[in-house]
Order: sequence, then C-alpha cells, then structure tokens
Amino acid sequence: WPFNLLVYLTGVPVRVGFGRGREGVFLTHPTIVCQVQNERESYLDLLRKMNIPAVYRQTYYFLSDEEKDFLGLFLERYGIGSDEEMIAISPGGGDNAKSTMVTKRWPAQNYIELIQRLQSERSCRVILCGGPSDREITNSITRSCPDCLDVTDLSFGDMASIFRRCSIFIGNDSAPNHIAASMGIPCVGIFGPTDPRQWAPPDAHSSVIIHEVECHPCFKDGRFPDCSHMKCMTS
Repeated sequence: WPFNLLVYLTGVPVRVGFGRGREGVFLTHPTIVCQVQNERESYLDLLRKMNIPAVYRQTYYFLSDEEKDFLGLFLERYGIGSDEEMIAISPGGGDNAKSTMVTKRWPAQNYIELIQRLQSERSCRVILCGGPSDREITNSITRSCPDCLDVTDLSFGDMASIFRRCSIFIGNDSAPNHIAASMGIPCVGIFGPTDPRQWAPPDAHSSVIIHEVECHPCFKDGRFPDCSHMKCMTS
C-alpha cells in the first residue's frame, strides 16, 4: 500500500493495482484476484480492468548485440565444443530485496547427486547459474563437482545468452527459471512451498517437479509460515 499511497499523493487521476485487503484504498481501479492463477494473468488483469485486451502467448527475452556475442566468447573461453551438451542448473534463488526464502531451495546435496549422475550417464558441461547471493551454494557444489562452471557473476542478459546453447534448465522457483523459459529451452522447476500454478512459467516447454504434502502450498499472501521440517523439499 505505500506505493499506492505515493501515486495517490502525486495526483495521478487513474490508479490501477491490486486491492488485497486495504491495499486498494488509494486506487481508482482496484483489482482483486479471487482464484489461483499464474502471476502473468494477474498482471494482465490490470489491463483488462481498463478494458484493454490482453492475452498471454509467450515470454521472450530480447538480447542486445553484445549479449548475443557473449555466447561465442563464453564457449571459446571454456573450450566448449559445438557438439558438447550444456545443462544449466540453478541451485539457489529465493533471495530478494525483502527477504531470503531458503525454504524454496532444494538441498545442495541433492543437486550434487543429480549432477554426478548426469555426468556419469552423459558427456555434458553443467553450468551453475544464479546471482552473487548464491555463491555459497555453488561453491559447496563445485567442491564435490569441480567440472561445473560457476556463472553466478553474470548479468541476466549474459545468462540468457548462455541458455540458448543449453539443452535443458533445472532449478528452483527463481528468476533463472523464468529467464530460461523465455529463451525457449526445456525447463524443469523444483517447487516446494510455492504453488506452481501461480509461480511457474506457463509455457508448454516448462514442467515442474513437486512433492505433494498436506501443508503445500504454504506460501500465501507474500508470506511463509515458520517451518521446522521443509519436507516438501527434503523428502
């Protein structure tokens, strides 16, 4: 609601936004989401509230010329051949300006076992992606899987450029999952406390893995309850 108040105080005549609880008191067109739906649809509902036709088809991440060129430089730097498979894995996430949501993360040891299995069954280069806050997790993985390439220092654009060359993305409910989906590669999202109907990329080439437990989903209204077991991600 502070943002709605700010817009109200500036005198903007038409104010469209979400009206959960008291959040809509400063809006001229509050929109209330009454059902579980993908976040894209919720934001498109804001346009529909103004009688603006809005239909979701596909998300695209448009690369600059420099970002397009980055892929070739990356492949050359690490000696990745044209016939060598690349698999992107994002083991972190859940970290934003408001909070750090560790309950969204599949355990690092599980990723280690997954990577070791992938590397034993096929000849591939595993790319560990994410952000600087994921470095502790990726460091723990590279200690057990030293052949992995850690690219958590890249920008979103350079990360997206690398995704073009990957055969698949595997990761938690996080930004890299959506970026990979926008690049059109097959994606597997690992979900626990959040509802994939709301937060997973809705594209046909995206799928989710989820362990159904009685308390899922527990992330509601932007909050996680205290959890002592995290069995949706650990069992």
